[in-house]
Amino acid sequence: IQYTKYGCRRKSDSRLVHRNLCETSKKPKPIRKRCNVNECSQPTWLVEEWNPCSKTCGKIGYQSRVVQCMQALHNGTNRTVHTKYCTEDKPETRKVCNPSACPAQWRTGAWSQCSVSCGEGIQQRQVVCRATDNTIGQCEGDKPETVLICKLSPCP
Repeated sequence: IQYTKYGCRRKSDSRLVHRNLCETSKKPKPIRKRCNVNECSQPTWLVEEWNPCSKTCGKIGYQSRVVQCMQALHNGTNRTVHTKYCTEDKPETRKVCNPSACPAQWRTGAWSQCSVSCGEGIQQRQVVCRATDNTIGQCEGDKPETVLICKLSPCP
């Protein structure tokens, strides 16, 4: 319902003044009229596409999406309303996604100390091909070096 608003105005400059300055007998009758008389449409869930999985491979990841309670308006637009107005169960906003296993990768240990205290020696490290679940897999590319020549100061 809409109501008319009125006030007491001074004739000389049309500024609002205290209502006691106007004659009560000339006070207009309030006018009320009904508004927004169109029937409201039942709000429904608007569901957006799932976002990509949080993991590209290996461990379990998650996907999320935006789900909103929307009401269609008579002018062809929509407005978001509180979720309590959507009567159906809210669709999921998050789900588990289990991507494919990650490809095996070469894993290298730390280099050992040089095998000699002076002159030319070697350093060694462990190199293994491992998958995400720590099983031995099939790695692509060349295996990293496992032995390295180290040159220390010449021996006396």
